[in-house]
Amino acid sequence: MRGRGWGSFWNITKMGSMLLTLEFLCTLQMTELGVAFRMFQQTFILKWRELSNLHGFSPTAATDLDYALEDFDRHRSWQELSRVSFPSTKS
Repeated sequence: MRGRGWGSFWNITKMGSMLLTLEFLCTLQMTELGVAFRMFQQTFILKWRELSNLHGFSPTAATDLDYALEDFDRHRSWQELSRVSFPSTKS
């Protein structure tokens, strides 16, 4: 269906792009109002509702982000995706 989901966000002609994925993941930032990230050397800022709509969720869907992300370990996820250890921030 055209006009809904990520297909209407950006036209990608090649399936999978390591550099594009790395650009997105390395610049992804969560804020109280939504998320900010870079793709194709452009900065995007989306409110939580806009992001939810792009994913195709119902406009009335409610998500408790604190509950949904309570077990998320960004360091472990980075290591699994990149196969490189995340630099330690501990002294």
